[in-house]
Amino acid sequence: MLNGEKTGELYHNMTGYRGAIPTHDGAMFDIGEAGIGQWRKIAAQVNRWAKAAIEAGQSDPRQVTGSLPTDDNDVVAVVSVATGEISQIDFVRRKAFHAAQDMFGGERVGLGFFDLDDHDAKNPPTILLTEDDAWIEASHPKHSYRFMSEQEARLREHVIDRVFPTDDTDTVLLIGREGGDGRAMPVFASRASAELAQARYGDRAQLADVQRAEANSVSDPAVRGEIASLLPGFDMELLPRAEEQEAPSPM
Repeated sequence: MLNGEKTGELYHNMTGYRGAIPTHDGAMFDIGEAGIGQWRKIAAQVNRWAKAAIEAGQSDPRQVTGSLPTDDNDVVAVVSVATGEISQIDFVRRKAFHAAQDMFGGERVGLGFFDLDDHDAKNPPTILLTEDDAWIEASHPKHSYRFMSEQEARLREHVIDRVFPTDDTDTVLLIGREGGDGRAMPVFASRASAELAQARYGDRAQLADVQRAEANSVSDPAVRGEIASLLPGFDMELLPRAEEQEAPSPM
């Protein structure tokens, strides 16, 4: 139980119990194989951490008003402000930020919810901006910034919605949705990186989280039909079947 909700189960493994306890900030607490009494103590501790973090998130006058991506996909920059004070930028774990969004129903959460020391303070990440965010660089000059290309910004705006196989077992075709349910964007990616991104970030994995791959053929008629239905304006001739690929040059 975490914060009053069932979140998982332990299983017995020869001489003890194994499992992992989810924490309030999106992480998993695993102590290895241990007796049920020790697991109960850990669960109680995790719940105390969650209660303290939630109370801090509710009571901290400095409220998070927005977030920005960084060149470390595991970290986001959050902008917070308290009434009558100037805004500040802090770095938090992306999964913790997602957990806070789920718990508080949006970006508005007290900064106290987060562990601000949960990153390498000596080597802070570079904050990624669009042209519309230029004012942030001027307002907070102590941080490092880089402006994204239009393509990079689009990849970060599109959440992975569907994953389709191609004729190359190591390559998949991803369909991303802007904001999760907006316009679609196709990207070829390595299967391993797509699986890792979805395992790490769940339904918030972005097209920017994967390793791009060379375009590949898709021969399965059912898969082609489904892709065409999701991308009505997409030229399917750009997605050839295997037999349409050029034959290799003779040696």
